[in-house]
Amino acid sequence: MAHNGMKWLVIAALLLSISGTGVTATAGENSQHNATLIDTENVGAYDLAIDGDYVVWSSLQHPYDPREHRREQDYGVNLYDLATGEMTLLSANPANQNSPVISGDRVVWEDDRTHGTTGIDLYLYNITSGTETPVCTRPGDQQFPVISGDIIAWQETPSRQTGRIYYYSIPAGTEAAILTDQLQSRPFVAEDCIFYIAGSGAERGIYRYGVPSGIESPVFMTNAILQILDVTGDRIVWLESTSGIPWQLNEIHLFNCSTGEDSVVIADPVPKKNADMDGTRIVWEYSERGSPFEHNGSDIYCTELTRGESFPLYVGRGNQVHPAISGDQVVWFNFHPEEQGLYLYEFEPEVEETLPLPTEEPDEEETAAPGFGTIAGILALTVVFFGVRWHRR
Repeated sequence: MAHNGMKWLVIAALLLSISGTGVTATAGENSQHNATLIDTENVGAYDLAIDGDYVVWSSLQHPYDPREHRREQDYGVNLYDLATGEMTLLSANPANQNSPVISGDRVVWEDDRTHGTTGIDLYLYNITSGTETPVCTRPGDQQFPVISGDIIAWQETPSRQTGRIYYYSIPAGTEAAILTDQLQSRPFVAEDCIFYIAGSGAERGIYRYGVPSGIESPVFMTNAILQILDVTGDRIVWLESTSGIPWQLNEIHLFNCSTGEDSVVIADPVPKKNADMDGTRIVWEYSERGSPFEHNGSDIYCTELTRGESFPLYVGRGNQVHPAISGDQVVWFNFHPEEQGLYLYEFEPEVEETLPLPTEEPDEEETAAPGFGTIAGILALTVVFFGVRWHRR
């Protein structure tokens, strides 16, 4: 009898532990039900970007042929208006248009229509006027474009050993180079400043270049492999690889330019591929394999910096890739054969922004129905009572 009594006490304790755990799913765990399929006409979507209601991406303009090199497969830039549901192909040129970025009603992309003579060039498209303008078409590869307001910046690589950051003023229609002796890469534009990675050894790190002043200054020296995600005021957020492997960027850092303090906000070892950031949210792609070239069961996750938490945004069949975020809207592409298409997820600010929700007292006129935790707790106390009496027998 004593043994049976102790068994009941153990069961009661388990029930009590269940009643006290998180039995209510968070918004992130069930958020895949809020995703909407918004486009199925394109064969694959890459390099998604979003600003407001405008979504741009690069996709095949004809059925996929595995015998063709990607440069021969006619990738074009598509524009989708979330407000009207209209989709537009931005360039009728049969060459490849890749890596589109958007700011307001302006779209910039890499273009190889004259690849044999000038390499990869940059073009600008104005959505309001419907006009296309070449940004830079000189020999050499102009890659990794970024745009913010009136400034376009990119990395130019005349050869594999050199790299230099150039920028273009849209109102003036002029370009200039950031002239230093250091190797430069991966620009990021914030207001009238350009941030980038430069240097080597003890001089390698994040640098800032003021467009009006023409002054370059070091911001933070580090030999780590990193990707700048956002610059707002004195705050810089970046992803950093603790393993030293370029495609395994896992730590999220927050740097205060005023104090010089570098804080690790998220220190988990999970690689955050194809990350994008807006406000305090970072969306990213997670695959157990961790390689950018293998999409096997990848899902979309979100990190909320104000809470220091990461949660699944969409977990489903297929490979969810290339997420992009603007405000409360997140888009990505699913490569599953039966569910292929462009998806949209919209946050609910009144729920997502205030998690965890505060406990509120019910109104006097309302009586809340007992939840699972309450019922489990009552059952557990009952079992404990009878278990103790049985044990004392």
